[in-house]
Amino acid sequence: MHRLRVIIAIILAGLLIPPPALARGPVTYNVEWAAAWGGATYAAAVQGTTAAVGMGTALALLDVSDAGRPQRFGQVLPLTDFPQRIVFSGEYLYVAADRAGLRIIRVSDDGRMEEVGVYQLPGHAYGVALAGGYAFVAYGEAGLRVLDVSNPSAPAEVGYYDTPGTARDVALAGPYAYVADGDRGLRILDISNPAAPASVGAITLAGQCYSVDAAGSYAYAACGWAGLRVVDVSQPANLREVGYYDSPGTAWDVMVIGPYAYLADGSRGLRVIDVSTPTAPRAVGLYDTPGTAVGLAAGAHMYVADGARGLCIVDISSPASPSELGRWNPLGLASAVALAGRYAYAADANRGLVVLDISSPTAPTPIGFYPGLGDGEDIVVDGGLAYIADGWAGLRILDISQPLTPTLVARMDVPGYAAGLALAGGYIYLAAADAGLRVIHVAEPGNPREVGAYDTPGSARAVAVTGSYALVADGEAGLRVVDIADPGAPAEVAFLDTPGFAEDIALRGTLALVADQQGGVRVVDVSDPLHPREIGAYAAEGLVLGVKAGGGAAFLAKSGPPIFEALDISRPNMPVQAGAYQAWGRAVDLAAAGDYAFLAALDGGLLILRVAPNLRILPIPLYMRNLAP
Repeated sequence: MHRLRVIIAIILAGLLIPPPALARGPVTYNVEWAAAWGGATYAAAVQGTTAAVGMGTALALLDVSDAGRPQRFGQVLPLTDFPQRIVFSGEYLYVAADRAGLRIIRVSDDGRMEEVGVYQLPGHAYGVALAGGYAFVAYGEAGLRVLDVSNPSAPAEVGYYDTPGTARDVALAGPYAYVADGDRGLRILDISNPAAPASVGAITLAGQCYSVDAAGSYAYAACGWAGLRVVDVSQPANLREVGYYDSPGTAWDVMVIGPYAYLADGSRGLRVIDVSTPTAPRAVGLYDTPGTAVGLAAGAHMYVADGARGLCIVDISSPASPSELGRWNPLGLASAVALAGRYAYAADANRGLVVLDISSPTAPTPIGFYPGLGDGEDIVVDGGLAYIADGWAGLRILDISQPLTPTLVARMDVPGYAAGLALAGGYIYLAAADAGLRVIHVAEPGNPREVGAYDTPGSARAVAVTGSYALVADGEAGLRVVDIADPGAPAEVAFLDTPGFAEDIALRGTLALVADQQGGVRVVDVSDPLHPREIGAYAAEGLVLGVKAGGGAAFLAKSGPPIFEALDISRPNMPVQAGAYQAWGRAVDLAAAGDYAFLAALDGGLLILRVAPNLRILPIPLYMRNLAP
């Protein structure tokens, strides 16, 4: 399956399903986080005119004093995993950051953020609620954990209750904690003694119980495909489901305000449900957000965490007709990235091509935009043009000579799925998945035309050109060598099986480095293209999805952690790890300039990492040379 469609399916079905087990590799070293731009928003919180939002695996602050024009201010703080729930308390933010645990952050008026406390267990911190100097953390399979946060800089566990399910959320009311416990439904704990929370009642509900809110004698649970379930909690030892609303989407989050329950209903947006009669809840309003509504926060308005479409601010003054006031959505799903001069070009399947000024890599600034890409799988920039392998939308050629206003030059349908490309000698060599290698004449960019093709035996994912040969990363069929001396009649002349799934390829002199997914990195000598031979390999944790090489180093984009690795390949037969950035997510493409690596990390957005100088794969560009290290 194609990488972008796979991750979109995961997000829509439940972003919050964990990827494979955490790799126990080394910690971050020789690499540091420099900046981030965009990424999906899965959680938000509001206090006054400030909103804290998840931005991929980072945290950002927004000034929402003008709801129609939310503006980011202050710094961005890396968290290494996606925020799942955010709670404001005075000058502190409490962030349930999935596998990164509970993070406690001090926020200053000017937008500076300082992490002051961390609590982390193996597993997933999904939800958090505060009361009386304690934080109650819904910690997945570790149940409910009770932390003394009277000193936010030193959170200390004082009690816990190991729920039988997967604790996804917690709401507090009086002496009780209401725990949304996944497939085990709703559980009520007596927390009058925080050191010894005790179960007083439980009820199994249809679906997966992802979120809960409590009001009066009732608890309201967002239960995925089973919609909203209403439970009478007046007698905690004798819980009864008394009503439900079968929403058409996937109910991820719920918030009760007065007689209304607001439901984040996944791909079906924000739904407003009248629960004034709890036994007969009924829908009265809907705002169909353009993304995947997964989280809610209430302030002067309703703030909807809308997945890859960012934060949506909705006017709920008339519950029957909620309407959008404003939106913040810098970059949702970063699927590819390329650099040219002082600009980065990032593909976003939801929004199009985003042009960023990276004169200062630690402060990327969006300056231009082209709407309407397909899947944006790969980008090559050359001579004022951007060539984009655009998935099912084929080949797209944009004029980027004016970075503020990219314009379409041509679009060409191709057989198969445009997954990767290389430009050489007036031709685009396009890896078209099951349709193999396509050769497209682009000497006249406004009139591209296919002149040749070779149907590789696998799924062509990427291509690199050396001399009169195209080296194709051909998925399950490994590395294929195709003679392109006559572009109109490409012919395979050699191949090398790889143990994994050949996803990407990079050249360094006479070496080809193959990103082989579960097969790690394969180092292949192609000095004689007719006889490629593997001379070295690197077994990575996770899937290797992208590779760039130069000098004595190679950079890897991966499913993490680590999401990024730098290899020392000065001895090609023995590549070794020389740097890593430990974060969760899925980086599918990367580019490099000087001391910086730029990662397209899908719902993690565009990550910018600074690597140790000895690991540079390209010289420092002139425009970066005056920057402080």
